[in-house]
Amino acid sequence: MNKIFSKEQEQWIWNRYKAGESTDDLAKIWGCNQGTIRNIVMRKGFSLRKLSIISSSPEAIQRSLKNGYGKKCYYNNEFFPSLLERDCYIKLRKLGFKVIHNFLNRFDFLLNKKIVVEFHPYDLKGLTNNQYYNQRRKLLNKYKYKNLKLVVIKDLKEIENKLR
Repeated sequence: MNKIFSKEQEQWIWNRYKAGESTDDLAKIWGCNQGTIRNIVMRKGFSLRKLSIISSSPEAIQRSLKNGYGKKCYYNNEFFPSLLERDCYIKLRKLGFKVIHNFLNRFDFLLNKKIVVEFHPYDLKGLTNNQYYNQRRKLLNKYKYKNLKLVVIKDLKEIENKLR
């Protein structure tokens, strides 16, 4: 049997989820199954994966990733939200770049303190490549890193060509 929530309770759940709380933790708080919490979140108009990336603070993004989004993947005791991102990191290191992963808790990689790399092999949240690039460039500029080059990579095969 599914638990029925009032609008106020659903809003509270939504606010906690948006702040980075996992659906699993919220289900435990409310004594219901995780699917019920997911349904509430999805009724608010967001897919579960996109929510944290679109609207949360860097800390909430990292918390939500570690609370169950993507595959739990560690390499050299560092968390990667997907196997592909881990593979990108390994390839960048093999190419001789000094790599800082999870730059500013907002960007995938910083290479040699000069190039910010965003690795997105999946859908760009409904944006075109140019729109996504402009969005990330604007955020990088907001953090006062106008001097850093920004590169968006969708496929591991592109790395060498885009970083020459």
